[in-house]
Amino acid sequence: MNISLVNNGYEGLLIAIREDVSESEALITRLKEVFTDVSSRLFSATRQRAYLRNVTILVPKSWQKKNDYGEPGIEAFDKANIIIVKSGKNPDHNPYVIQPGHCGEPGQYMHLTKKFLLDDDVASPWGDRGKTIVHEWGHLRWGLFDEYALDDDPKDKPFYLDSGKIEGVRCSLNLFWELNEGCNVSESSGLPEDNCIFIVPTKGQEATASYGSHHYVPTVTDFCDNNTSPSNRHNDRAPNRQNRFCAGRSAWEVMRESDDFKDGRNPPLPKTPVTGTVPHFTVLQQKPRRYVLVLDVSGSMDRQGENGNTRLENLRQACEEYLLHIIAEGDSVGIVEFDTTAVIITSLTNVSSESVLEANGAAAAGGILLVVSDGDENRLPFISDVKPSLIDKKIITDTILFTKDADSQLISLAKDTGGMSFLESQGTLSPALMSAVTKTVTQRSGDQTNTVVQVLSDTLTVAGGGIPLQGAIYVDSTIGKNTSFVFNWKAGLRQIRVVLKTPDNVTNTPEDDDYNFSAGTLRYRINGTAKVGKWLYIVRNTGTEIATVQLQVSSRPSGSGEPIVLTASVSSDVVDLADPASSRIAIYGIVTQGFKAVVGANVVAYIDASGQTNTLQLLDNGAGADNTKNDGIYTAYFLNFGENGAYSIRVVVIGEDGTSLKSVIGGQKAIRLVTNNTSGYTAKPEITYTPIEPFMRSDSGGLFTVINLPTSTPGSEPPDLYPPGSIYDLVLGAVNTENKTVTLSWTATGDDLDQGNASSYDIRYSTSISDIRNNFMESNKFLDDDLLQGKLDSPLPAGGAETFIVQFNQTVDHNVTYFIALVATDDRNQSGQVSNVVSVSFVYVNPFPSADPVTSTEATTEYETTAVDTTTELTTLKSKPLEEDNPFNIIGIIIASVAVVVIIIIAVAIALHIRRKNLLKGYVIQ
Repeated sequence: MNISLVNNGYEGLLIAIREDVSESEALITRLKEVFTDVSSRLFSATRQRAYLRNVTILVPKSWQKKNDYGEPGIEAFDKANIIIVKSGKNPDHNPYVIQPGHCGEPGQYMHLTKKFLLDDDVASPWGDRGKTIVHEWGHLRWGLFDEYALDDDPKDKPFYLDSGKIEGVRCSLNLFWELNEGCNVSESSGLPEDNCIFIVPTKGQEATASYGSHHYVPTVTDFCDNNTSPSNRHNDRAPNRQNRFCAGRSAWEVMRESDDFKDGRNPPLPKTPVTGTVPHFTVLQQKPRRYVLVLDVSGSMDRQGENGNTRLENLRQACEEYLLHIIAEGDSVGIVEFDTTAVIITSLTNVSSESVLEANGAAAAGGILLVVSDGDENRLPFISDVKPSLIDKKIITDTILFTKDADSQLISLAKDTGGMSFLESQGTLSPALMSAVTKTVTQRSGDQTNTVVQVLSDTLTVAGGGIPLQGAIYVDSTIGKNTSFVFNWKAGLRQIRVVLKTPDNVTNTPEDDDYNFSAGTLRYRINGTAKVGKWLYIVRNTGTEIATVQLQVSSRPSGSGEPIVLTASVSSDVVDLADPASSRIAIYGIVTQGFKAVVGANVVAYIDASGQTNTLQLLDNGAGADNTKNDGIYTAYFLNFGENGAYSIRVVVIGEDGTSLKSVIGGQKAIRLVTNNTSGYTAKPEITYTPIEPFMRSDSGGLFTVINLPTSTPGSEPPDLYPPGSIYDLVLGAVNTENKTVTLSWTATGDDLDQGNASSYDIRYSTSISDIRNNFMESNKFLDDDLLQGKLDSPLPAGGAETFIVQFNQTVDHNVTYFIALVATDDRNQSGQVSNVVSVSFVYVNPFPSADPVTSTEATTEYETTAVDTTTELTTLKSKPLEEDNPFNIIGIIIASVAVVVIIIIAVAIALHIRRKNLLKGYVIQ
C-alpha cells in the first residue's frame, strides 16, 4: 500500500499476516501494542514531525471469521508494507527490510516473525520491539542504510582507525564501546582480529543517537544529524553502508530530502496531537479472490498477429491457460466481453463488469478486474468516467495493453485502483503475455506453498521439413504437482508434433487425439508429481514454412517445503529523460527460497517495446545498480531507450552449477544487543552456501513508461544520457610504508552507469575527508607516473575486478591521514559521482583510544595488554563519550612497518603494566 504522511500522520500502513500463520488473537493484540509504541517513538525520533495515524491489519482467510473483521478492498498481501510470517520461515527471527535501491530510495517491505512479536525471550536480543521497528522504518520509508557493520557483508568491518585510535563503527561517536576479553589486535593492521566482538553497552550511555546504529541503547531517541551536538552528531568517517551509499550524509540529511519532509513539509508540531499518537487500528480478513476477465472483442482484435493467429485467437489461448492452470482452487472467475457494449457472456446482458462481482449479493470490494484491450477508447463511457466508481467500490483493476496502440489511460486506471499494468506490444501469444496473466494471480498470493509457479514461458521458432527442435526444462524438487506443458501455435495448423522425455529417459509421445489442431494447442499434464531433473522437449514441424510455437510450463509446490521463487519488479513506473540525473530505471529479479537468498544463478531480463526485445543481464555482485552482493537480489539499470511509451519487462532465472542457497536471511537486518556474557549469540554468525539442484523460473516485471526521450539530429551522435556509475566498493589493500605505496581495489563501473566501458579513472587524495567528497577536483591527483599497477585510461568492462597500486611520490607529512577516492569518466567527458572514501597513514600512532586527552608522553588508555608474538591481547578496552568541544578525528590509519609496531607495542605494554591497577580499578565489562 502507498503510505502517505498527511498533516504529520502516516496513513495507509498495511500489516499482512501470511496465510500459513496459525490463528492467534494474542498476535493481533500484540501488534496493536507494539505499533502504538512505534508511533510514539517515531514521533520523538522525527522531532514531532510524524506518527502513525491509522494502521490496517490483514489476517488470513483461513482464520475463523469474526464480526469485528472487516472485508478488504484493495488491501492484499502483496501490497503489505509489513509482513508477519510464521517463525520457522526465519529461524533467527531477525527483523529486516528488503531494500534493493540506493540512498533515499524506500524499501519494499518489512519482515517480522510471529515469535519475535509474541515471545519476549526471542525479541530480547534486539532490545525494545518498538525501537527495533523504528530502526527498520528508516530503511523502509526513507531509504537509510545501517550505521553499523553487517555480519554478512565482507566490505563491512566493525572497527577502524581514527587518528591512531581503534574506533568501533557506530553513530554517534558519543556511544562508548568495549571489546570482549581475550581480543587480539593484529600488528599488521592495527585492528582487532576476527575473534573480537564490538560491544556497545546499554548502561552508562549519554548519546541520543542513532536509531540507524545501536537503537537498543536506552538513551537513543533520535537519528544522527550533521550538527554540533556530540549526542547525535553524525560520524561521517565510519566505514559503514550509510556513509558508503549516501556520500557521508547523515540520516537526517537524507530524511530531510524525502517526500515526507522536503521543502519544510510536515513541520514539527508544537506538542503531541490532540488525538494523541495512538493509531486507529482496523482489522480486515482476506477472502477467496474473485476475478473478472474483461476482454476486448472489437474489430481490431481480428487483425493477425506475428504467429499467424488473430489477436482474438491469441487472447483466447491465453485465457484458457489462465482458467485451466493459473487460477487457484477456491477462487471465482467471471468473463465479460466488450465491443460497443459490455456483455456478461453467460447471460448476454448489457451491464457493467462490476455487476458480475456483485452477483449473489456479494460486495464488489476486493474484486479484481483484468482488462485486456488493443486500442483507444472511442465510445462512452470513457475510462475517466468509470474510474471514480471503481475506486469508490474498491475494485482492483489490472490492465494488459494488447499492442502499443492500446490506450495509455489503462496504465493510470490500474495504478489508481491498486492494480498492475502489463504490455504485449504485438498482440500475440508471447511470453510477455503469459507472464503477465500469471503475475495477476501469483503476485497476490499470501501462501507461496500453494501458488502456481511459472517454470518457463518461451517462443520457439520451428523450421519446416521435420527438423527437430530440442530444448530442456528443469523441474526441481520444490515443485512438481499439477505440472503442465502447453504448446500453442497457429490455429488450424496440423503439422506440429511434440515429444517429451522424462529425466529417466522415458519417451512420451502424444496421440493425435491429444492435439487440438483447430485451436493450435497441445496440453500435456503430469499425473501426480513430476519427476525431478531435466525434461527434454522435441518439436517437429512437418510443414514447409517456419512455425512459431509458444511453450508454457507451470507447476505447483511439491509440499516438501518452500518453493524457489522469482519476483521481478522495477524501481519506477516512469522514466523522465528530461532530467536523466534524477530519473533512471533499475530492474530487479529477487530469487529466494523461504526468504533465503539463492545466489550464483543466471538472471536475465527481457525488455520489449514495439516488438524490439532487449536482453539485460542482472547481477548480484554488490556493484552498480546492485547494492549488496549475494543477497539474492539481481539488479541492473536499463538504458537502451528507443522511443517514448511503454516497455514490458520479463525476467528469467536459470540455476545450474554454482547456484546455492545462502544460510542466512537477507535484507537490511537490525543489530543485536551483544555483551560479554551474551550466550548463544555471536557477532559474526557462520554463513554457509548449500548447492541446490537445477531450476528455472519466469516472472513479469510489469511495465514502465518513458517520456521526454531526446531526439538526435540526423548525422549526429545520439545524446549521452548517463555518466559512469558511482563506485561504492573501493577497498584499501596492502600498504608499503617504505615505498609509500597503497593497493586499491574496486568493481569497474561502465560508460553509462553500470554498462559498457568507462574511458578513464581519476584517483585523488586529500588530508580532508570533506574536501575529497565535496571538492574532489581541487584535491591532489595521482598521475600515470604514480601508478605501479593499473592504467588510468584503460578501465575494465563494467563488473570487472580492478586492482591498482598507487605511490605517493610527493612528500608525505608525518602524523597525517590521507583520504583517497576516485571517479570514472566516459568518452563524452562525463564523470560519475565520487566513490566511497578510504584512508591511509604511513606513520604509526598509538592505536588504542584514550580515556582522557593526552597531556604527557605517559600512556593513558584504559586497557590491559601484554605482548604476545605479533599480536596484542586486549583483556579490556573501553572508549569514552566525546565531550562537547571534542573535534572529529581523522578516519583510518594504516600501521607502519612490523618492526616499529612490535617495539612500540612492547613499550606501551610496559607502561600500561605499571599503571593498569589504577586504570582498571572498579571497571567491569558490561
